[in-house]
Amino acid sequence: MTGTIYWYGGGTALRTLETDTLSDLQVSTITDSAEEYTREGRAVGVYHHSLEVVRLVVERFSDAAQERELRAIERHLHRGGWIGLSADHDRTWCARVTTPPQAGDTTIHTVGTALSSWSSSAALVAGDEVVIESVPPECHADVLALATPGVLLPVLDEPVRVDFVEESLFRWRYCWPTLRLAARDRRPAAVLSERGVNYTLDITLEYSVAAALELCQAQGSLLGPTGGRGATLESILGGAAARLGLRIEPGPALARGAKFGKSTPRGWS
Repeated sequence: MTGTIYWYGGGTALRTLETDTLSDLQVSTITDSAEEYTREGRAVGVYHHSLEVVRLVVERFSDAAQERELRAIERHLHRGGWIGLSADHDRTWCARVTTPPQAGDTTIHTVGTALSSWSSSAALVAGDEVVIESVPPECHADVLALATPGVLLPVLDEPVRVDFVEESLFRWRYCWPTLRLAARDRRPAAVLSERGVNYTLDITLEYSVAAALELCQAQGSLLGPTGGRGATLESILGGAAARLGLRIEPGPALARGAKFGKSTPRGWS
């Protein structure tokens, strides 16, 4: 299994990088919640959101051109940029769901993938694992097997387990279109050199469902590899930040990027 990274360095065209064989691909969930106690000693829990964290590791590769591209991507992330990642270029698929799925449903209503400019040949196949997920504060995520792929009406091999109320997405399980580098993960360096002979990539990124939804709502707007007219991840999400009233706080390490705080329940989580 390799990884394909999608990003917009200069903002004029899509750049893609297929990594060497992945040494490790770890996916975990972190939750932002708090618990306090009333004066009577009763515990009160507050749930804010949950999000997926993706750790990508490629050990001891020797391709110097790949190392140079990865260092540019690392700087891009340090400055507040976004990237997409897929463990299979031919399954780079993420679509907005038009009707919130309910427990027991096996047919999902979508508008088709929003990532066709990244992978025009992408297609899901029977047996693929997919995720239906909703934005904060609901943050449902249901991993399911696909029975019959379809551009607009994919059919699942098993029923949905939970009721979705908030806006939701349907994507291949190992495709994350909106990843960012959290401030706490900017050290140590993501790309390490072994005397300039071999290199190792070890990077941990946060996936934003809310940002992915904004991307899908801009269906067909993303720039492809040949450039032309269109938008980048940063321009779509930057415009959404202003429209949604999200706070933008440029910091010393984000001269051209943006640090997004939550001034609405949805935020970028």
